[in-house]
Order: sequence, then C-alpha cells, then structure tokens
Amino acid sequence: MLTLADYQKLDKDMIVQAIYDWIFQSDSGFLSKLAVREVKGNGIKYDVKTARAAVSFQDPMDDIPETTPTFVQRSAALYVAIKDTLVSKFAVATNSTQNPEFVQIKSDIEDFTAAINNILVLGQTTTAGSTKQPKGMLKLISELESEATTDLDAINNTQVIANSATSGALTLDKLDELIDAVNGANFLMMSKMSRRKLNILARASGSILKVEQDGFGRFIQMYNDLPVYINTNIPNNLPDSIASVLTTSTYDPSTTRAAGNYNSPIFCGRVGDDGAFCANQAIPLTQELVGTSQKKDAEIRRVKWYHGFAAYDKYSLAVLTGCCPTD
Repeated sequence: MLTLADYQKLDKDMIVQAIYDWIFQSDSGFLSKLAVREVKGNGIKYDVKTARAAVSFQDPMDDIPETTPTFVQRSAALYVAIKDTLVSKFAVATNSTQNPEFVQIKSDIEDFTAAINNILVLGQTTTAGSTKQPKGMLKLISELESEATTDLDAINNTQVIANSATSGALTLDKLDELIDAVNGANFLMMSKMSRRKLNILARASGSILKVEQDGFGRFIQMYNDLPVYINTNIPNNLPDSIASVLTTSTYDPSTTRAAGNYNSPIFCGRVGDDGAFCANQAIPLTQELVGTSQKKDAEIRRVKWYHGFAAYDKYSLAVLTGCCPTD
C-alpha cells in the first residue's frame, strides 16, 4: 500500500517534497497515512460488495444451490485540484530578511491542504457543493445505500449509526458500535468539539486516552487503539436528524449552530488501496513553473492534483450521526 507519505519519498523534485512536507505539517496526520491507488483514465466504475453469498450446509449428494454475493456498481471520477501562486518579483528583489517565494508558496499550500480536507468530508454535498469536486465521505457513505441517495439514513444503511434519532449526547457505547460497523478499522475522524467530548467521556470512565507520536512529530490520541484524527472541516452545525435520517444535501455550512443544528458526525474507516477507502489519482501531486504573469510583475508556480476518493468495500467506511458534542 502506497500512501501520500510514500509518494513524497519517491518524488525527485525537491520543491514537491517540500510541498508534501507543508501539506503534512498543516494536517492532523490523516493525509500522510491516506492510501493512494493509481487510476488510468478520468474515472472508473467499481463494484462494492453489499451482501455476502449464502453458504449451503447439506447432506451428501444434495443438489448444490447457486448463491452469489451482491455487488453494486459505483463511479469514482477524477477531478482537478489546482492552485497558482504568484510570487512578486519586486518582493524577491527587495526583501532581504525573508524568502518571499518560500513564504508565499507555503501559505498557498496550507490553503490547498485545507481545501482538500474540506472536500474529503463534504465533497458534492451541502449547498456549497459542486459536481466539479470529488465525492467526500458523507457522499460516499450515502451512496452505500443507493447511488441516488443523498442523505444519511440509519434505518436503511448499515454504515450509518444513529447515536440519537435527532441529536443527543455522545456515548462510548455508540462509538464502539460505529467501530464495529467497519471491518478492520484503522482510524477515527471527528471535529475538535467531538474530540473534547470524547476526552470528557474517557476521563469519566477512568481511562484517559493514550497518546502516540507519529513520524512527523505530531501527538495523536488513540481510542480502542485507533488513531483519532481531527478534521476542522467536520461541521458541528449539521441539521438535527429526523427519525435517524440526516439530510446533508440541503445543509448550508454558514448556518449558525443553534437549536435544530447541533449535529456533528464522527467517521470511522479502514484506509487501504485494495478493498478499502482510499484516494484515486492519475498522477502524483505535481508542481510546475508556469513562468512570468502576463498581467503582473510576478512569477507563477502551479500546484495540482488529479484525484478523487472511493470506498471499494461497503464495510470500509461508517459514520455516527445524531451527536451533539456539548450535551
């Protein structure tokens, strides 16, 4: 399994290696562990196993019934994430205390990373979504019920666990149920507010969360031996569920967090490049020197990533809904 961290080591472009460093530094740790699958073409159709095949138990010489697992087809297109950095030639010529190119590119890469993390969660959902974006985890989990489904329906989708039919206090029992919904889970992902609630629950149970240090020096909390990654783009103001169904397609991210909008989802999954949740890419993240701007006294550097996300196994992603982290 190749991760984004592996692609950093393999890339010979020193600027790209620095860009990966800045991406990992501005991330909570998840992107460096994200598995990547190389895809040829601008997208793929793939099969997701949604039900196991039946096995026959019988007497000798009985007829053997034909049984097959259930597969459904899903699509994972590749999309263009791209950012131009304009470096002022005047700033380069006159700034003797800083490296303006370094400062500007690093700043833009932090914004690039924030956008990737946002789409990782909310891609093609909410009123701010776009079909030009990759499908995020909310969308991918919704489609495990059917490709036309746009909400998180705990009644008809086994990968949606309802903590409450509307919005209620998080419990460790429900968090454990979320983990059990994923085969071979290797990560949890939540908002900072949900992580604070998890800490409160852990202290109340008499077991403070273990902390480990990753390869980039970050301290990552662990729950049930799973790393807890923080994604600041996970909303705390989703609308409260209605009868265990959470609507995401009409959610407005600018909504004020108040009564009726107290929902904060928690994700659990298994990352891997074979039968799990991963990123698809045509080519690794690249940078190129475009040249001098035609309208500004500046050099242009471009960073781009042709990518998308996919869940190749129904049981590689799950979400806990109906959580109010302040209850």
